[in-house]
Amino acid sequence: LKNVENASIVVASREGCNLNVFLKLGVSPKPLREGHIVAGMSGLIEEVKLASGFLKVNVGDYVSEGQVLVESGTTGDIFLEAEAEIIARTWISGSASGLVRHTTLARTGNFVKSSWIEVGGLELFGEEDFVCPYQYFETELQKTEISQNNICPMVKVDEVFFELEPKEIVVSEQVLIEELKQKAYNEAKKNMKDGLEEISVSYSVLNEGEFFKVVCAIETLCDITLRENFEN
Repeated sequence: LKNVENASIVVASREGCNLNVFLKLGVSPKPLREGHIVAGMSGLIEEVKLASGFLKVNVGDYVSEGQVLVESGTTGDIFLEAEAEIIARTWISGSASGLVRHTTLARTGNFVKSSWIEVGGLELFGEEDFVCPYQYFETELQKTEISQNNICPMVKVDEVFFELEPKEIVVSEQVLIEELKQKAYNEAKKNMKDGLEEISVSYSVLNEGEFFKVVCAIETLCDITLRENFEN
């Protein structure tokens, strides 16, 4: 029994040649968490449920990310961990930007092919030293089964090179803004934790010349508590 840790009760009884031992292990004390509770994000405090520690904020306070909400510390000879649930109204943001006038690459209709034959997955017959003549291009692979009676699987492969040329795209400001709103909303949703309720959505539009930026803010309620690492 000397090698048994945390033994709190040991009872031994003898019945003839048998020795019965009852052993109860003690529960190891939970290690103290000395770190304070800070705000994991900015928000307006709506509800406070303090379990332990020294509360540094109140309902109705606007707090910034990283601000101390509950401090750990001692009162007399008793150490109090920082433990609380603090619900705040927060705004999760996402943004997107774009230009009314921009340049993209579009197909001209011209294309060339480089072809070869594959037998059993191995390239056997093909063009050597093929060089695409276009400055801008994109490719597609087109495969055609040419084996007969499936005796030996043979496939003709055409790598098609489509010529591209720069093309200027102009959209109306309203169309661009609507597109950016959707992108900004999708970005904000990605930043939200699962299970949070979407209370409201608002947008702000920034504009300088042909450049537009849209910021989306999704209003929600969540527990903003985050335990910081304790430093002496």
